[in-house]
Amino acid sequence: MNETPATSDRLAAESAVTKSTLEVAVIAQIAAFLLGLAAAIGFLTNTVKGQTELKPGMAPLTISFVVLWMVLLAGVAVGRRRTAEPLFGRGPWLKPTDPLWFLGGVALQFVAGLLYRFLPIDTKTVGDPAKELYDRTGDKALNIVLLAVCVAVLAPLVEELFYRGLVLNALDQFRQRQGIPGGAWGPILASAVWFGAIHFQFLQFPALFLVGVACAAARWRTGRLQPAILTHIGFNLTTVVALIATKGSP
Repeated sequence: MNETPATSDRLAAESAVTKSTLEVAVIAQIAAFLLGLAAAIGFLTNTVKGQTELKPGMAPLTISFVVLWMVLLAGVAVGRRRTAEPLFGRGPWLKPTDPLWFLGGVALQFVAGLLYRFLPIDTKTVGDPAKELYDRTGDKALNIVLLAVCVAVLAPLVEELFYRGLVLNALDQFRQRQGIPGGAWGPILASAVWFGAIHFQFLQFPALFLVGVACAAARWRTGRLQPAILTHIGFNLTTVVALIATKGSP
């Protein structure tokens, strides 16, 4: 069937929106990385007599996190203006079954632990970044609370808004416009790779990829972002609880 001028214009407009949405995601990610890196260097390091040292405490790290998150949220705000899809998806804000997604996130930690048993990775070093993060608290109550809020609440919320609220949809729109086969799994796997790789933690990539797949699948299956957020919170909170219980020890 031949396309009418109106249909052709509509398809061209949709293609432009898809392209611009993906471009917004890429630009926001690059900007977040660069500004986050600059904030980390500025707030986390201290040069004394020509020697660069890391500043102790949670406050400098939190500031660098906030800079990173603000850029990602700005990307979400700009990107979402290019689509009519609600940010949190369609349907009720919360469902009675939603807590099950949180429990799924907790279980995902144990699945990740089992996964590492079959990988050629020294499991003793996998948890080093998390232990170093806990060491910043100095075992002080206020710092521990700040750690818990940042890692178990704010990070999952912001990351899900960006990676599953913006990136996943942008990748799916791109797949549809380009006629790429594979259905939902293409965008799900691609967004999970994106999510895992941007953390720049090689040893932790399998676990991050696993979380990315689980959260993207939750978003896709339900059509809502809340299940992905709860899954991510469950996963991260389990790490925080384990760190507090062991005081960051192996």
